[in-house]
Amino acid sequence: MSKVNRWNFLVVFFAVLGLVCLFSSFSQADEYPSRPITIIVPFGAGGGVDVNTRALAPYFEKELGQKVIIENRGGGGGITGHTLGAMAKPDGYTLTMVSTGICSGPWLIKDIRFSPESYEYIGQVSFIPNFLVVNSDKPWKTLKDLVDYAKANPDKLSIPYMDGWTSSDIADAIFTHLAGIKTKVVGGFKSGAADIASVLGGHTDYSFNNTSEVMPHAAGGTVRILAVAAPKRSPFFPDVPTLKELGYDDSVGVFRTLAAPKGTPKPVLEKLSKALKAALENPELPKDFKKVGLTVDYLSPQEAREFIMGQYNQFGETFKGMGIAIK
Repeated sequence: MSKVNRWNFLVVFFAVLGLVCLFSSFSQADEYPSRPITIIVPFGAGGGVDVNTRALAPYFEKELGQKVIIENRGGGGGITGHTLGAMAKPDGYTLTMVSTGICSGPWLIKDIRFSPESYEYIGQVSFIPNFLVVNSDKPWKTLKDLVDYAKANPDKLSIPYMDGWTSSDIADAIFTHLAGIKTKVVGGFKSGAADIASVLGGHTDYSFNNTSEVMPHAAGGTVRILAVAAPKRSPFFPDVPTLKELGYDDSVGVFRTLAAPKGTPKPVLEKLSKALKAALENPELPKDFKKVGLTVDYLSPQEAREFIMGQYNQFGETFKGMGIAIK
């Protein structure tokens, strides 16, 4: 075979091979999903991400026409599950309910095997904000009062921190960084409930807590909410301004976003995103979410990606400013 004929043969061969692969991809997408879909929850059973995923699952199943299996893969503060989800086969049959740890972990933990770029985003499901609260007996009526006090009394204002850089810790780190204030961090707390109990007991001055932790104390009048770290005001506390409204670009809460591994075929992603949006628009779903203290905070795949990358970059700037970033 001459060089010219050999070259022509190779061109035709690879062209045909490409068409075969293309049609095979479309065929697989047309058949998808043909078996149950697993959603990895990177935390233990009964936690917030798990409860959120299980509340969504029946509605997602209905739209997909396939069983959804919830697989709890806790460990390392979410690192284990997020890693498994990022490294799963990109065929649409293993998804992950990713959370805030994909934005903080890569900046803080050496040799981590995922980043926000490791996933394709199907859509945000819920967002759990962090509220900045003080004991109602304290004199600070507004956030400005608190900031003014902190500036006049460096390192005197105290806040409880949990181990492992939770979203509440990060929300405070960004807030104090943007406000230009120095506070006294009291570490070693094991839960948000313990954080707010410390504020109620007068052991610390303020804390960042999620909706379920704040609601009973706000209803009882024992805490005062000064602001919320969220993209928008909370429907549970519509009179509380966001930190951004008050001049601090801090929206660190706990997002719950459904994601697939990088490289998942576009037609499969489109089917998944369409099914998720339809599930979240089911009029019965918000009722089930409300029973477990959740709201529907849908973001499209592109919106979810933009929000997550914004959080990732902001975390990096903050951690670098604090001298704790590893890269």
